[in-house]
Amino acid sequence: MPKYIAVVAEKGAGKTLFVEIVKKVLADKRVQAVRFSDILRDILGIFDKEMSRQNMSMLATALRSAFSDDGILNTTMRSRLEKTNAGIIILDGMRKPEEASVLKGKDPVIVPITADARKRFDRSRERPEKVDEYGMTWEQFEIQ
Repeated sequence: MPKYIAVVAEKGAGKTLFVEIVKKVLADKRVQAVRFSDILRDILGIFDKEMSRQNMSMLATALRSAFSDDGILNTTMRSRLEKTNAGIIILDGMRKPEEASVLKGKDPVIVPITADARKRFDRSRERPEKVDEYGMTWEQFEIQ
């Protein structure tokens, strides 16, 4: 049975860096990161929609509302976790307390990551993940 690490952090705090370090230090353990947002990216991709923070947020809200279920992504995430062939699985991007249930019975290690807001802003501008993060201003970052 794989070991689970749940990373909890704000945007730009260093989750990706953490994953890279764990993969390097524990290369012999087959480390794989799985993100809740990957599910939303897949859905947006099916509909050929822009991978923006706004679209991802809107889609997640619409799914939760349509099905009256704050943990709507859990079934898909559980399935993805079961299919993951890794010794260590890093779960990234839980947004709702209900989403933590995917780790029930898995005895996860919870890793909180934090960084100064200015540092997070700089990181987000250096390596934007979503189209609406390119050229983002400080004011936009604060709103997000």
